[in-house]
This record gives sequence, structure tokens and C-alpha cells, in this order.
Amino acid sequence: MIGLAAAFHHQIIAQGVESVEQGEMLLQLGCERAQGFFIGRPMPADAIPAWVATWHPDPAWVGRPAVGRHDLPLICASVQHRAWVMAIESYLKGARATPPVLDHRQCHFGRWLYSEAAAPYQGQPVLQAITTLHREVHELAVSMLVVNVGGDGNRKALTRLDELYALRDRLLAQLQLLVSTREL
Repeated sequence: MIGLAAAFHHQIIAQGVESVEQGEMLLQLGCERAQGFFIGRPMPADAIPAWVATWHPDPAWVGRPAVGRHDLPLICASVQHRAWVMAIESYLKGARATPPVLDHRQCHFGRWLYSEAAAPYQGQPVLQAITTLHREVHELAVSMLVVNVGGDGNRKALTRLDELYALRDRLLAQLQLLVSTREL
């Protein structure tokens, strides 16, 4: 939708922004206007001037450049990686019947990473760090699933979720670095 709006020289406003990450993603995709609970809750008209006077964008949103079209597959791959980690958590918590693909080369992100789509990033030193972190995320998830046999094992697996999310965040930070340092 953002690309279509740009092609027709129209502005676009994203609706339903509820987190810093959603705002960051929209900014990267070139959408600079949004509304949602993270930005402001519904309010009476007379409260708007005070809100406008005090509201500031999240620091992560300030100066966030839009990415070029060439980086969109990378952005999509990072979104898919977030979803994969959330699917692991859903499985461990019993909200999902089967785990997502565990082979680091076969998940959505892995297919991107080991395909021609990642070729423009070859030669970037950060790509090796990304490859290593991605494999570590999968290895940790597999080890969590191995101990997730119910009872105490499930509790042990769930206590490692913070570790899984920390690895995910390190990987996503490296992906941002890759986008910002890639030579055009």
C-alpha cells in the first residue's frame, strides 16, 4: 500500500500502531504518518491541545530513514524472523499445536539468508555475524524444545524465553546495521 500511494503521489496514514517496533517498521517502509494506541488513546477534542504540546515520538523513531526498495526483502525476512520466535513461544505455552520449522536453513529467514536474495549483502562483515546469530537462535530454540516435555521441563524451557528474545534482538540489531551499511 505504501508503494502504491507513493506511485500515485498520495500520502498514507497507517492505523493501529501499538508498539515502537511497528512504528519503526512503518518508518523504514516510508510511511511517516500513523495513528494508534501507542501514539495516543482516544480523547475528547478539548484534550488534544495538551496532548499535542506534550507528545514526543519514541527516540527510536527520530531520524529513522526509509529503506530503499532493494532492502525490502531483508525487512520482510526480519519480520518473518520475529514471527518465528513468537511461534516458538506460542508452541512452548501450548497455544500452537506444532513448532515452526526448526532447521535454520528452512525457516523463512534462513531461506532468505541462504538464497540469491542475500547476494547484495555479501562482502558485508556484519552478514557473517547475522548468519552465526541466526544459527544460535535456532540451536537455543531446539534445546528449549528438547527439555519441553511437560511438567518441570516446560518450566525450564519457558525460563529461557528471555535468552531467546535477547538473541533475537541482537540478530535484529545486526540486520539494521546491515541495512545502514550496505553499499549501493
